[in-house]
Amino acid sequence: MQNNPDGELNAVKKRLVLNDDAGLLVAENHEVLEGKHKLTAIIEEEVRDIMAPKTSANDDLEMTVAVHECELTVDKVDDIVAIGTIIQVNVASSNQLIHGVPLGKDNMRVSVVRAIVDDALLPIPVKDEIVTVSDAIVVMDTSYVVKFIYSGEAATVPLLHNWSFVDLCKSIRSRFPDLIQGNFMLRYIIPPDSSSCFLESEVDMRMIFRNLVRYNSDFVEVFVTDLPSISESVVSNTVNEDSSTMLEENDYLGCYRAEAPKSYMTKGWESYIHSEGQKFEGGVVEFRDKLCKYAIEIGFSYEFVRNDKVRVIAQCSKKHSQGCNWLVKAYLCRVNGFFMIKRLVNVHTCHGVIRLQKSKMMGSKVVKSIVLDKIRANPNKKPIDIADEIKSDYGLDVPYRTVWYGTELAKTALHGDEAESYAQLLWFSESVMKSNPDSRIVVEFHRETHRFQRMFVTYGAWMKGFQFCRPILFIDATFITNKYKGQIIAASAKDANQVAYAIVDSENESNWRFFLEVLAEEFAKHPMRRVTFISDRHVGLVSAFPRVFPNNPHGFCFRHLMANLSDKFPAGSYLKDRIPYLFMCCAYSRTPEMYEFNMEILRSEGGDIVAQFLEDLPKENWCMAYFNGERFGEMTNNLAESFNNWVLPLKSLPILDINDGLE
Repeated sequence: MQNNPDGELNAVKKRLVLNDDAGLLVAENHEVLEGKHKLTAIIEEEVRDIMAPKTSANDDLEMTVAVHECELTVDKVDDIVAIGTIIQVNVASSNQLIHGVPLGKDNMRVSVVRAIVDDALLPIPVKDEIVTVSDAIVVMDTSYVVKFIYSGEAATVPLLHNWSFVDLCKSIRSRFPDLIQGNFMLRYIIPPDSSSCFLESEVDMRMIFRNLVRYNSDFVEVFVTDLPSISESVVSNTVNEDSSTMLEENDYLGCYRAEAPKSYMTKGWESYIHSEGQKFEGGVVEFRDKLCKYAIEIGFSYEFVRNDKVRVIAQCSKKHSQGCNWLVKAYLCRVNGFFMIKRLVNVHTCHGVIRLQKSKMMGSKVVKSIVLDKIRANPNKKPIDIADEIKSDYGLDVPYRTVWYGTELAKTALHGDEAESYAQLLWFSESVMKSNPDSRIVVEFHRETHRFQRMFVTYGAWMKGFQFCRPILFIDATFITNKYKGQIIAASAKDANQVAYAIVDSENESNWRFFLEVLAEEFAKHPMRRVTFISDRHVGLVSAFPRVFPNNPHGFCFRHLMANLSDKFPAGSYLKDRIPYLFMCCAYSRTPEMYEFNMEILRSEGGDIVAQFLEDLPKENWCMAYFNGERFGEMTNNLAESFNNWVLPLKSLPILDINDGLE
């Protein structure tokens, strides 16, 4: 077969004889029998020439294998019944085998890759069951094997010669039911070639079969990767428009749409390691971090041969199993403290170098480096939310525990060790007293264990300012959510910020009494009017308050009382809304007569439930008509709730940072 002067390939008619393994062997000068169907092989394009190993009988010769794509026709050149591949060698004594059949000089081997007319008759059937073109393909279906790899799992199936791209996608989805339809991409590798290629259309499927013949291989690896959710309204323009089957089966086309895939924030990681002489000003820490991110984005793992502060040598983890040559050596430059790459072999000769959504290299230290700014902006950010953002922004699926530990490392890097912060409380107390002598800080430790127990803090400016504000304080406690837990007890003023606070291990009578006693001592130093206290009626506070402030009025938060009363009635009942309304009328009664009138209605409708609720609830603490002091129109403890919301970003920080934030 030679090119004509116009540069086009001639169409050469040949008689095709079917051998035992369903390959079609073409004799160059074979005569065509009269009255028999004949197949015509038309060469469309020459793919390329590949060099095969020298044969033992011809050590001085090189064997060239020519691979061509062809169309198989019957009777007429225009009647195409199948797509095939023609293979020819230039050495007569070659022992080259194609599907087990020797391929000699002046002979061509034609393999049917895909049938177009399934019932097209073969000219000379050798076996009774091999009569049509489709029969020939069926016999050869087990020639190739494809291995699907998805999320650390693998499945091996036969690669059928008549498979289209849609058929491949169907097989993948049948093997991996969790795979989201329309939300995946494919890449393939044919050993021994380690480079991966996109698998996006019917053209790519045809190239797989060509490359299998080219490399004389019967195995292909297909890597399946999840992608972010994208619109499924447009079919990809990479699909073969001449294939009606592809258009009818567009539900299996995966991510191959006109819409471009999302670009992840890891895109720049592929350039972190690029050449010898590259410098890292952050030293070995920066080098290790960027090396790990580079491996994640490229899609491989590595192991350290040497790893210390002055030298790092890393090689591909498949060095021993597949002989991969990838290697990097970096050393510390003692002159400027930079880390520098001295040698880099940046070529992988192993299989399966592809970016995965679940990478083993994605450890807690990498998580720490990418969440530092998130934790700095919001220290209370939950690990589960960070994991979702990493998956959305970086395209990486990281286990919860890895994200949690990386978040803890980021908090430690930003705010220091939480245990160490307790040891710095004495330094904090001394520093405050030097800069603000009128302040009061009390830190108590267990005498035997020397462990932190509780502390009280008030600044001189707070007390002096409160002397000129309305004498009403809102007191409440809120939880600390850092590693060692605890609670913050705070007293907040209406016309100022907080007046005092304490950090304790729990909200109990002992800690409430500690807080109130130190607060009373500070009130004695700063003469002021009688102070009214508003609280949510915690048991420990109710018990400790009369012992410390016996002459000060103590009002209960009306909203807390009304919510507690409402919870005593079943949901959906008439009384669940009616009784709280009647209780509100009693609380806002201005005169004893009005209170008695409203109370009679409340008791008659509420019955025993209301009577039991009011038994241990002195009216002097919640009714305006009997309140012994000035409430200044404040019936709720909302100001304390506002304080709790204000300190929310501080509650997860170490104790020293909490004190610094409250200051």
